[in-house]
Amino acid sequence: MLTHPQPESSIEDILSRGVSLIANILQAPLVWIGIAPNGQSELSIAAAASSGVSGFASMRVSVDPDVPEGAGPSGQSVRSGQPYVCHRDDPIMAPWRNLAIANGIGGFAGAPFYLNEGDRGIVSICRRDEESFPEDVVGLISHLAEDVGTFLDRLCNLLNQLVSNIHIALDEYHSRQQLAAERESHAWQAHHDCLTGLPNRLGLARRLGDASARAPRHERLLAVGMLDLDDFKAINDIHGHAIGDRLLVDMAGCLKRALRHTDFAARLGGDEFVLVLEDLQDLGYLEAVIAKVGEVLCWADPRVGCEKSPVAGDDATAEYVVLPHNGRHHGLGVDGHDHRHRPSCLPPGVGGHAQSLPDGGHGGLDSRRRCGRFLPANPVQRDS
Repeated sequence: MLTHPQPESSIEDILSRGVSLIANILQAPLVWIGIAPNGQSELSIAAAASSGVSGFASMRVSVDPDVPEGAGPSGQSVRSGQPYVCHRDDPIMAPWRNLAIANGIGGFAGAPFYLNEGDRGIVSICRRDEESFPEDVVGLISHLAEDVGTFLDRLCNLLNQLVSNIHIALDEYHSRQQLAAERESHAWQAHHDCLTGLPNRLGLARRLGDASARAPRHERLLAVGMLDLDDFKAINDIHGHAIGDRLLVDMAGCLKRALRHTDFAARLGGDEFVLVLEDLQDLGYLEAVIAKVGEVLCWADPRVGCEKSPVAGDDATAEYVVLPHNGRHHGLGVDGHDHRHRPSCLPPGVGGHAQSLPDGGHGGLDSRRRCGRFLPANPVQRDS
């Protein structure tokens, strides 16, 4: 289990320990450090150490000369840049005199410090009625204020540097992520058809090569099918290219849903598609896959504007090549004119049976063309 180390001290803790140490050494009833951020006039208490002093938390001190809280010694010291030492009965202490009397505080001493960021601050020490400040109190408190300012300044610089380094690291990370995403996008676009999302020619070549290598290794058949839409140009001419594109997208989606996870479809261009069917134990498995593809492609899609127009377009032609693992081709010839010789692997409705459509097209596959042919990859003698 990973754990994150906890910091030993926060900035407030360090400053509080510092003022507590000063209060103990000088036996001071109250020591505090106030900071006015750049653009603000009121001093906020960054750290304080008090002994028996009440009401201090509600005390307001400002560096604005136009308000009573800014007319005191702390405000004047920050504005002038000079340290101060005063008694509670001095006129300048009028806003805080009652608080000082109630807590037995007789005098005050303070010195300002400044940070590069424009922040201003003060270190203030109080003494009791019966006590007096050391003779070198001005030099002492000036030195303390300088040390506090130097510490905070360096700390701010370190934090700013840290923040800057973090920003640089994040910018570099985002740049690398964006570059990787762009490269991935370019690689995807190079191997896929932008309209349908299917592999294109380049993607087909790469994946088909891998599939061809797996077939003999797994001792399974590999089938490659060519599928194109007949008279697809007429759909574009009659219904427009937007409808034609939607037909192609719908057809791609149907093919994805019909194929197994081991198979894939690719688009060569136009209305030409390629089906790659892997891991086939025999031709019976191929028949089942082709039947499922045929069922999906013969579903009606009324969105194209023709009530019974199949998703695949008006007509489609498919041819397959089966590559066995043993180096001998399995081939089966089918004459598109004679359906008595059509193998059972062809899906219902494939071949002939033209259906009349509102636009004069044909709902079934064109019986005048060869459909669902199993051909050898090379002109060699088929198995007997």
